[in-house]
Amino acid sequence: MKIDKLPFSRSTFPKMNNRLRALPAKFQILIFLLLTFLFSWSIEYVMIRGAGVNDMGLTFLLMWTPGICGILCAALFKDIGSLGFKWGNLKSYALAYGIPAATAMLILGLLIATKEGSFNGEVSSTKVTRWFIAITVGVLIGSVSALGEEIGWRGFLQTKFQQAGIRGRYLWLGIIWAIWHWPLILFSNYATSSLPALSLLLFTICIVSFAVIIGWLKDISGSVFVAALAHGAHNLWIQFAYPVFLIKGPRDEFFGGESGLFNAAIYLLLAIYIYRKKLRQLPTNPV
Repeated sequence: MKIDKLPFSRSTFPKMNNRLRALPAKFQILIFLLLTFLFSWSIEYVMIRGAGVNDMGLTFLLMWTPGICGILCAALFKDIGSLGFKWGNLKSYALAYGIPAATAMLILGLLIATKEGSFNGEVSSTKVTRWFIAITVGVLIGSVSALGEEIGWRGFLQTKFQQAGIRGRYLWLGIIWAIWHWPLILFSNYATSSLPALSLLLFTICIVSFAVIIGWLKDISGSVFVAALAHGAHNLWIQFAYPVFLIKGPRDEFFGGESGLFNAAIYLLLAIYIYRKKLRQLPTNPV
């Protein structure tokens, strides 16, 4: 049988690509969110039925799901250049590492000062040096996992919010980012406590505020790698670094950690400062 005509021609695919590229940013956002939440929450469902965030393989896959979806969408819409694969500047990296580190030490001080915890007294120059090196190396390794999220959230989604002219893009992204975590807090073992609803509230305040901080760092540097370092530094310093020097009190689950009152309050105050003092200085005002 001879086929004289095919249902498509050589010009079909370029035309299709042009149509995809011309798709409004809001539709691109919707496609990205549908893909990201479909695959992410499927993975979270498996994690909830298993070991939760203790399953490191699934946790790594989960963190890279927004990034994979972001890269696929950027390729589909011919916009890979918008993902922020630039090195940025030294000041931005210093802030990305320093803000979570300073926050962690402030949380430690507040826990001890309010007697919600006590200092374990095991301090020596050798221990502190080894601890700092281990944490720094851990941050760099953790940033590889965090890069997966940041390619999706700050690289693709934040840029598309800007292209769509959406006001308050940091806050909207932070709300979406928080909701993405909710199943693991409510039904598994991530950043939770004996009062999951309270942990959910405090975590949401923390993560929305942190989205302002990371979003600002991404915009002033143009680099998704800066955002990944901030994310990795937060995970290591808040979850693992300062607890080394702490004997936890009975209410630590409500005051310490990333779903604790102190972390939420510090990030909220810093986010308010950035909103009031820093954002209007950007070429594209996200307020």
